[in-house]
Amino acid sequence: MLRIPSELIENVVVILALLECPSAIAALSQTNKQLFDLIYRSPDHHLWREVFLTTYDDPRPSLQHIRRLCDKQSDPVDSFDWAFEYQRRVQCDKLVREEVALKRLVDAVDLLRERSRLTLEQDQTFAPSLLSVVKTLLSMIGTSTPFPSSPSSTLSPDISSLRNAPFCPSYIHHLALGTQEDLGSLNVHTLERYLDRGYPPQLTRTLFARMTIDVEGSPPFVPGLMSASYWDRSETARLFHKLVFLAGFRPIREPLQVTPISEPASASSEGDVEAADPLASVSQESETPIPFPSSKDQFIQARVLARRRVYDMRYLSRNRMWGPYLPVPRANSRGASSGAMGTRGAPGSEGGEGGDDEEGEWEDEDEDDDLDEDFLSMMMHIRGPDDTRMPLDPPIQPYELVPDYTWLASARISVEARLKDVPRVIVASLPDMYSSDGIVDALRHMHATRIGSSPGYWNAQRVQPKRDVADASKGKGKELEVEGWDWAGVTGIWRRCVCCRLQLSLDRFNEDFVSEACRVMPMALRISGYSRAPTPPSSTTNESLLPVIHLEGESIGTDTSLDDVRKVTGTVSVIGDGAIRWSMIFSVPGSDRPLWSSEGIQSGPPGSACGVLGMWTGAQHERRDPLGPFWMWKVA
Repeated sequence: MLRIPSELIENVVVILALLECPSAIAALSQTNKQLFDLIYRSPDHHLWREVFLTTYDDPRPSLQHIRRLCDKQSDPVDSFDWAFEYQRRVQCDKLVREEVALKRLVDAVDLLRERSRLTLEQDQTFAPSLLSVVKTLLSMIGTSTPFPSSPSSTLSPDISSLRNAPFCPSYIHHLALGTQEDLGSLNVHTLERYLDRGYPPQLTRTLFARMTIDVEGSPPFVPGLMSASYWDRSETARLFHKLVFLAGFRPIREPLQVTPISEPASASSEGDVEAADPLASVSQESETPIPFPSSKDQFIQARVLARRRVYDMRYLSRNRMWGPYLPVPRANSRGASSGAMGTRGAPGSEGGEGGDDEEGEWEDEDEDDDLDEDFLSMMMHIRGPDDTRMPLDPPIQPYELVPDYTWLASARISVEARLKDVPRVIVASLPDMYSSDGIVDALRHMHATRIGSSPGYWNAQRVQPKRDVADASKGKGKELEVEGWDWAGVTGIWRRCVCCRLQLSLDRFNEDFVSEACRVMPMALRISGYSRAPTPPSSTTNESLLPVIHLEGESIGTDTSLDDVRKVTGTVSVIGDGAIRWSMIFSVPGSDRPLWSSEGIQSGPPGSACGVLGMWTGAQHERRDPLGPFWMWKVA
């Protein structure tokens, strides 16, 4: 074989990849040093580029689009490691296909509580492979081929068109149903295949409020209704919640064979358990196998925990800019340190960076499943102490903000669940081709996460200015006006789903007693101008910064009337982690007086059809202002 020209051997390698036989490539390289050098030590990337492109989307169009948006001088495409990315995705495929032994623990939370307090070092015994899977899935979403076309609507972005606005882009809906010709993305097919199997169960079980799933070979994980344990502080947790924020909740598939677990030992007296080893009573198999929780049961459990997070009034804080962001360390004008919630980190946040919380400070309280109901009621309706009149010193800059993906993932789970419960009177007003489930299914399809999949996005990109916006100053003051373009796909007709907790059930968020309002309202947005984005101190130039988009518009519908019109103003900008922040103010109907504020993050890359998820609350940030999640998506 060594007498064959190297070009033919390379063709053999490419064909092996095309036939989905990556292990054969590795086997071939081990047969001879010359073949090993040809495959793994090539002086350029041409072989692995061809191998990669047999199975996955070409990442260069997506990376180049982001580069053009940011006008970066360095080309990120040059740094794409074709060999590493292909091998990492092959390994991800292997891990996703791997069946793991699962078993369900019933009523064993108290017995396993002490064993569940793992250190970060113990967590690393299983985190690396899981972290690799999550990073790979996120990479595949981010490098999917941009959407080839996103038809513009004939509807104008003003209030006169809102009555006729659809509930979902029709082409996205048809793609989700499989009734429209596929628009070419190898990554989407692979992602849908992976996600149909669900996330790794070791990760999914962390989304449950009470249900405990034991995974063979992995440390136990006992959930708490407001857990803020080591898991929330790990990189694996942060990126996994980001994945859920982008792709929604995916239940654990029922295993082929469920290992039964016995009931916990009975207590001889209150507080005493008849077992020397707390795990001994649950290590023996029971006679009757315990049924594995259904997808519906899993979704209910995830929804319970998600609601606990998104309606926790203690989360609101000036240090989070009143939005779903990690707390920024600041001191108030009196010199007192102001952390995540004034004194401690938020439950479910990723470590409470910038707060005063110590490791484990929340654990004793959060892991206590017998919290006083009066305290729970107060928690859901009254924010903790935080004097809004006390300015932060210095003020928080947008580039300091980083999305709190734990909260955002909970918001997506909660709103998706509520959309599936939309009242029949609202469903009846939808076009015949839509249903509430159809909207959710369309927005969670992987085609909706592609660049430019929202309506009319590419038309706006064609009119962007040819010169650098940083050199187009036309005004004076703190926010210099600059030339710009609709790089975020703002202009158009949107639908906005707003959820609100009406009251706290005394049955600990039992789904039969949940009272949660939901409104899906049309909204028209237009661009009113652009301003220069603040420059981070570490940067010597703002050439790579996108201009801040200033928007205005109208929204129809309130909790009291479907005809009330609110004025909308706000901005769209880039913040930490490369996320796109949407900050909006909604006025009192018939007035310019601010009433509600919304802070959200674009779900996916610029122009993705899956829209914006975030939180809404009072514009004045009063102590008793409500709090809830919202989801908005562009429809025309």
